[in-house]
Amino acid sequence: MGGREAIRSLRAIAVGLGLVATMAGCGSSGGDAEAPAEAQFTGPALEVEPQGRVETLPAVYPESWFFAHDLNFFNAVDGKLVLLDAAATTRNYKGQLPAGFASSIALSSKRKEIYIVETLHERRVTGPRHDLLTIYDTATFTAKEHIELPAKKLQSTPFKAAAQIVDERFLLIYNFNPTSSATVVDLDSRSLVGEIDLSGCALVYPTGDRGFSSICGDGSLLTTTLDAAGKAAGTTRSNPFIDIDNNAMFVHYAQIGSVKYFPTYLGDVQPIDFGGDEPKILPPWSLTSDAERAAGWRPGGWQFVAAAPRGKEFFVIMHEDGAEGSHKNPGAEIWVFDPQSKRRLRKLQLKTPAISIHLTGGADPALVAFNVDMELDIYSAESGEWIRKIGNLATETAFGFHGVR
Repeated sequence: MGGREAIRSLRAIAVGLGLVATMAGCGSSGGDAEAPAEAQFTGPALEVEPQGRVETLPAVYPESWFFAHDLNFFNAVDGKLVLLDAAATTRNYKGQLPAGFASSIALSSKRKEIYIVETLHERRVTGPRHDLLTIYDTATFTAKEHIELPAKKLQSTPFKAAAQIVDERFLLIYNFNPTSSATVVDLDSRSLVGEIDLSGCALVYPTGDRGFSSICGDGSLLTTTLDAAGKAAGTTRSNPFIDIDNNAMFVHYAQIGSVKYFPTYLGDVQPIDFGGDEPKILPPWSLTSDAERAAGWRPGGWQFVAAAPRGKEFFVIMHEDGAEGSHKNPGAEIWVFDPQSKRRLRKLQLKTPAISIHLTGGADPALVAFNVDMELDIYSAESGEWIRKIGNLATETAFGFHGVR
């Protein structure tokens, strides 16, 4: 029995026992039955708990903390962003923020703010739609600002590249309705700058000092440069380099320095350096040997590729017997790669197959895995040793993660 089914069964049993007890009490015949003796508490009196107590978080989070982006798939109008500590043996749950329906998330350590791009309806699930940017303080989790957005943001399972900060000033929000565009918000003035058409290209990847790139349907990159006011100052387009039909590139990535590493459906990796004003398309290489590729080893899951902050290696969820359509399959192994030597360093065997992963910071990073039982497993990123589980519905469906910065 899976964890969720077990919880539901226990709840059903509890409700059933409650009903039996209630019926037994109602059926007593006016005091004929002897009443049970009341339990007597003999310990010291409990102090009255203070009311209105509000806790605050540290201004700078420990590197073992991370955000789990919980789509709340079974009640998706109430998504949430949950702050957890991978290193804590107790009280690993630090707090949560509401995140509306199909939200996108961005964080700024410089401003000490959390940005949640969410969709709400005036009558919960009906009535006029409102897309909002809600800005929260990282220490108090209080809402500092609500900015109304054009009602066209992407509605999907979480993508990191759906909301990104450029130049520590402009928040880019990807829209899809079904035309694609990016809304630009000035975080200094808390105002909308405007909307930039993306001409059939998807998502936003910060590029250079003040620009962003988007992946296009023909396998190219469209790069937009912003001026000092956040308006589009110019665009360039790369030659097509993604084989969309035969070996499509995932839009999920691991980042080391200014280079993002994008796996492909068949098990290659495409590095792209976004450090300059225009992205540099670097030579791709294979994550698998010829024998492993023949056996069907492929990457898959949702947020299935990750790197630690300041790390020099990246981690990929892998599954065997891959085939057309298996690109979202969970995997029971994590393969760790050195991008400089283009070779695999080690394999980590998971206790439970995972869908999404994250690496915390610090000298001894933890590997966080959202598994098929809808719980979070914590491993040593170096040895792969399973350390503990964060369960008990701390999150429902944590498909995405965000590192503290």
